[in-house]
This record gives sequence, C-alpha cells and structure tokens, in this order.
Amino acid sequence: MALLWTLFGALFGAGITPPGLGTVGAVSFAIAGIIVLAPIGIVLGFLGGQWKDTLLGGAVGLAAGAIVGVLASEGDLLHQANFGLLLGSLVGATCPALCRTMLRLLPIRS
Repeated sequence: MALLWTLFGALFGAGITPPGLGTVGAVSFAIAGIIVLAPIGIVLGFLGGQWKDTLLGGAVGLAAGAIVGVLASEGDLLHQANFGLLLGSLVGATCPALCRTMLRLLPIRS
C-alpha cells in the first residue's frame, strides 16, 4: 500500500509542477508528493485499505478528473486529473474497507 501511494505521490507531484521549472522542478515536486502521500498510504494500509481497491479508485478518479477537465474547459487538464487521482484513491482505499467492516459487524437477520 505504501509503494502504491509512493507512486501516486510521484505522479501527483510531477503533475502539479508549475510551468517553466523544467526537469529539476518536476523531480522536486515529485519528491514532495512522495513525502506527503507515502505516510497517508501507510496509515490507510494499517486501517485495512486494500491496494487493489485503491488502484481501481485511483484509475477511475484519474479518468473522471480528465473527463471533467475536458468538458469544463476551465483550469489545467492535468491539475484536474491529478485531483481526481487523489480523491479516487482516497475513496478506493477507505470506502470498500468501511463497507466490509460494517457488513461484518452488523447482524444479518432473515
């Protein structure tokens, strides 16, 4: 889970690099994204998040963010896709684990 969030951090950080900073700026922002998002992945892993659900949520969020960026035509497409990646990954890491826990705790009555 931490490895997946490290990858997301690198993608997110490189994607929010302001224009004109070049390769050094992109690498710097990628490292900053790793520093911020890797601990989130560790915590979500300890809380029961699954990497497959997180990856699926991230992929769906990335696609949804890119589609919204194209349709809205406001702001930068890459920034909106990155925002979708981050939100989709958070939803994918938390919601399925929460639903599994709730179903396990609730008594099933027939």
